[in-house]
Amino acid sequence: MQHPLLLQQLRTTLGITADSAWQHKLNLLRAKGEGPVADGLQMLVAVVEKTYQHLERQLYAQSRRADSLQEQLDDLHKDLQQTWRSLADSDAKMPTETPQLIANIRQLMLQSEAEHGALYASEARNRRLLEGLREIVFQSNARGHLTYLNPSWTDITGFSVEESTGQRDDLHNLPWQQQLHPDDWPLWQQHLKEHLKRQRPELDIELRFATKSGGWRHASLRGKVVLWRARSAVRMAGMLLDVTARKQAEEAASQQRELTEQILNQLPITIFLKDREGRFLRVNRQFEMLSGLSRENIVGKTVAEFSSAAWAEHSHNDDALAWSTGELVTSERRFRHSEPPLDLQINRIVIEIAPGQSYLLGFSIDITEQRAVRDALQQALANAQAASQAKSEFLANMSHEIRTPMNGILGMTELALETTLTRDQREYMTMVKSSADALLVIINDILDFSKIEAGKLDIAEEPFDLKKLVTETAKSMSLRAHEKELELRCDIPLNLPSHVRGDPGRLRQVLVNLLGNAIKFTTRGEVVLTLKVLAANEGRQEIEFAVTDSGIGIPR
Repeated sequence: MQHPLLLQQLRTTLGITADSAWQHKLNLLRAKGEGPVADGLQMLVAVVEKTYQHLERQLYAQSRRADSLQEQLDDLHKDLQQTWRSLADSDAKMPTETPQLIANIRQLMLQSEAEHGALYASEARNRRLLEGLREIVFQSNARGHLTYLNPSWTDITGFSVEESTGQRDDLHNLPWQQQLHPDDWPLWQQHLKEHLKRQRPELDIELRFATKSGGWRHASLRGKVVLWRARSAVRMAGMLLDVTARKQAEEAASQQRELTEQILNQLPITIFLKDREGRFLRVNRQFEMLSGLSRENIVGKTVAEFSSAAWAEHSHNDDALAWSTGELVTSERRFRHSEPPLDLQINRIVIEIAPGQSYLLGFSIDITEQRAVRDALQQALANAQAASQAKSEFLANMSHEIRTPMNGILGMTELALETTLTRDQREYMTMVKSSADALLVIINDILDFSKIEAGKLDIAEEPFDLKKLVTETAKSMSLRAHEKELELRCDIPLNLPSHVRGDPGRLRQVLVNLLGNAIKFTTRGEVVLTLKVLAANEGRQEIEFAVTDSGIGIPR
């Protein structure tokens, strides 16, 4: 008699504490001449022990064997009833203590039957629960053969439960080694060995299981030995969670990261990523080449830990500006630790990948050549501006020297034309005056532009007689008008101020240009210069000058 549950029941009911005590009871009955009773009791206990062992085996078997298990239990029950009746027939032959012993055993049998009925009901409930789980529930024996799998196994691997547990006549139980990926088998063996030695409380490992289509499914296995006999494992149970989708997603993410890494490493710019504390989280190969440090010596550190204090200060200030504004911050720095030194344009911007999860992305571009070209262009521009300034200053300074002889030529020509001249002489002098007038216009234009470029075109403010200036200017232009048989009139209002403050030379030049153009483009009729006094404003009086003519005008 070896079954522990039967020993416990006999100990509780009959006070028998060991198999030797039970044999002693039987020997006492035989010594009293009750051999048939002793044989019957021994047979009854053997049947009960057999029932315990059988029920225990069936308890861990597949739930779909429950019907056949019930039939076997019924047969055993009939055997027990028949044995009980044969023992009851010999009740008169037993000593006084024997009926009580048989009654106790009968009660023990009925109690055992009731307990097993409750176990069957509990198992049925558990079976329904297990079959409804998406996770795979498994059970294996000490030899590593799968003895139980719920239907999720078929959904995930394609193998039926019968195929994998050997419940079909044409198949044998498949050990774990034939279910697992060959590369995962050594790892599984190592974990299992540590668990069986009590070095690992439970199994927690990811494995690949074969599918019927020839592929593999990733599963997270968690389990442990649930039944020990002495120090030997008898039964192991656990769960398998299909993590194939997660593994595929991780693989895709890993490939994407690898692709991103290759792209970043091929770019001819330095790229870095920092956290709020200024620690580098990621750099590309170009950054390593520029700094002369490996990625392992950069990631996790701040710039102050491997660069100069001046460079670290500039970087810290630019980082702080980017964090505070949230905008792109661009700066130019000369990197003197390379040969030759490099001019870099460093850009920083804060990126937010999730609420409360922000990073500083930076990238720098080598602008050494561009800066050299830009500096050369700036120098060329400065030289051109200096040359232009010198030219303008020269022409502006030559203003008086050029105007003086031209005015002399014009004055003497006009005086000569007022004298008695021959026809040829008058024609020659007229041509001289016309050419001198044209040349003076050109000189005035050149000198004015030169002064403007040189910043020396000053507007004078001095008192002068406005009416006299207008009259003299009109008189000087009347000769041109009369030559074209045009009438030149001046309309001066009575309320025109006699004296004003301003630049009489600039005003005369403007009037000459306006009247000259009007005369030039008018073939007949008249040219009129009209002055109009506008309203005074804070002691200043505004005067309008208008030149009208009967010429062709400017098309709109």
